[in-house]
Amino acid sequence: MRQSMPYFKWWKTTDDVLVTCRIFIFNVTNSDRWLEGLDDQLMLDEVVPIVYRETLEHENVTFHEHNSTISYITRRRLVFLPERNVPGILNKTIIVPNISLLGVAARMENDSYFMKRGLHFIYSISGDSVFSRMTIYDYLWNTKPPFLNQARKFVPSMVPSDNVGVLKTMYEDNEDHVNVRYGKQHGHDQFFRMNTYEYEPTVPGFSLTKGDCFASIQNSSEGATYPQNLDEQSVLIYWRKTLCRAVPLYFDRQVRKGPLTGYKYVLPDDSYDRLPNSTADCYKGQFGLLEDGMTDTSKCSHGE
Repeated sequence: MRQSMPYFKWWKTTDDVLVTCRIFIFNVTNSDRWLEGLDDQLMLDEVVPIVYRETLEHENVTFHEHNSTISYITRRRLVFLPERNVPGILNKTIIVPNISLLGVAARMENDSYFMKRGLHFIYSISGDSVFSRMTIYDYLWNTKPPFLNQARKFVPSMVPSDNVGVLKTMYEDNEDHVNVRYGKQHGHDQFFRMNTYEYEPTVPGFSLTKGDCFASIQNSSEGATYPQNLDEQSVLIYWRKTLCRAVPLYFDRQVRKGPLTGYKYVLPDDSYDRLPNSTADCYKGQFGLLEDGMTDTSKCSHGE
């Protein structure tokens, strides 16, 4: 990796690469009947995927020759693709669970009776509901429920933001500091493996000094480039802040693109299952074990 080489320019600005992000949303169709106790289960209707393009830029690139590492800032943004979406899809009205209310209730599960009474009081005066009716755009980018607004007035320290839009939360802090290895000192198999992310060897929100679980991002890749000389036995560690964890990708099969042969690596179906050793499972849940297929992102998303 040298600044004068074409590869560096392709990596620094990925304008020629189309990376799409598809968001699947489920509309609750029987919220009233469920609240009235007429239905035992919620009925969900899948909305067509909402498609965005994700742009990626690398800036403030610094080569540290003394230890063969590179530090840089990475920025990811989403751009709506009208040609890939149903016309007017962002204005479609949906009914979804009130994620802020449910999130606060879950966080306070083990709190005292008086704290829970306080929560109930705030909920009562807010006039909010367990379900929210809103447009898809607001659900993704501009979710400001009345409950959250009232909670900020009474306990601002517990409510860092009044906007909990799904994509707003995931992409609002889009400037990330990364340090990776490169050069002969580390070899081909260590090329662009991460040392630190946001100056730490762990997922944001996990602090070793505070005794948190070691949710490592070391040896992972942000997906823009990977170690060299990969083969069918290689395991790629893939880090995405939107996933809030580093996950392993395993060889699946060979693929052909014109005259070129490539390797396809995939995420196993059991990647989010609970680990046999629960002490090493950093994403098992703070208030009891989550079911297989689920992951606790509270520390990564909110630092707690």
